[in-house]
Amino acid sequence: MKKMHKEAFVILAVIPLLILLLISNNGNAFQQKKDPDKQIILDHADTMRTKGDFRTLIGNVQIRQGNKTLRANHALWDSRSGLVNLSGNVFLVEPDQTITARRISYFENTGNYECDGDVDFVRKDSIRIRCDFARFSELDQLLTLIDSVRIDNYSDGAIITGQRGKWFKETEIAIVEFDPVYKLPGKEKNELDTLVIKSKLITFEKMTNSALFTSDVELEIAEMLAVSDTLFHEPDSERTELTGAPMIWRDQDQLSGKKINLISEDNNIERIIIKGDAVILSEAHEMDERRNRLAGTDMIIKVIDDSSRHVHVQGDAEGEYHVWDEQDVYNGVNLSAADVIELIIEGNKVSEIILEGRTSGAFYPPGMAPEK
Repeated sequence: MKKMHKEAFVILAVIPLLILLLISNNGNAFQQKKDPDKQIILDHADTMRTKGDFRTLIGNVQIRQGNKTLRANHALWDSRSGLVNLSGNVFLVEPDQTITARRISYFENTGNYECDGDVDFVRKDSIRIRCDFARFSELDQLLTLIDSVRIDNYSDGAIITGQRGKWFKETEIAIVEFDPVYKLPGKEKNELDTLVIKSKLITFEKMTNSALFTSDVELEIAEMLAVSDTLFHEPDSERTELTGAPMIWRDQDQLSGKKINLISEDNNIERIIIKGDAVILSEAHEMDERRNRLAGTDMIIKVIDDSSRHVHVQGDAEGEYHVWDEQDVYNGVNLSAADVIELIIEGNKVSEIILEGRTSGAFYPPGMAPEK
């Protein structure tokens, strides 16, 4: 009788434990069914060593979580914290991009990851991002880029470099700072860059294929140099807009205004449009400091060829042209005003002048021109 009581007690003690295990197992199964993307699955490893919560994986390691696949030569997996450290020929493959690095730390619970050493993101939208170190936040869909940042836009060949950057995955916007440079290399391997833009901050939008440059902007294209506070570049329409005290130097010409638009064709400047307080200063004579000056509300400069251009000025247009004879003797200055002034410039000489609307003008010998 005592023996039967003892056995019954053992059975009664085991039953709650079995029920607890069943509940626990059912709970895990329900959790996996409810959110399978949170579960890490080990597809393969040549060798696996387990010690407590740690698993050491060696050779042809492949791990999956949701739509992410990680491959490496070695991995250390802490099943308690969910941290996986991968090294040696590391790949992280997602539907829209493939990432390689020397080392990747992947966080199972959040989907975040950190990449270190020769980090390379190759995206299916013709974007490639490289840096020394990168950190991705799954919640914010934000990739933080650190040191030796480089973004290649394969759709037009543009390259953006800098020391720090951010890539917003959902909106496909990149922000690059700390000595950022945007350049368009020449078509041939040894050709000079056809376009170089520098500023303190570059914001690049992949969807519109446009770039905004902020603060201390410098632009170099062919023999032209431009500076401004802000610059907006839209390669698809071949339009570049400078605002905030923009100024351009081209050969011996100096242009300024409230806003300047550069219209290109095949990466060559075709037109320059100046809006508001338009002024162009040009060399009057190579041996003299005097400058020809043309000013008005708005101005359009059309490049005819390498040495010729057509200039159209409207709105209180004013012109000041210095004249030398064939023996390089200074003859004086021609001052003119009109609603519209048009010039044909060949080299550094005005070959044709057209004045329209309310016009006035006078020629002054040396020393006779009014100070104004």
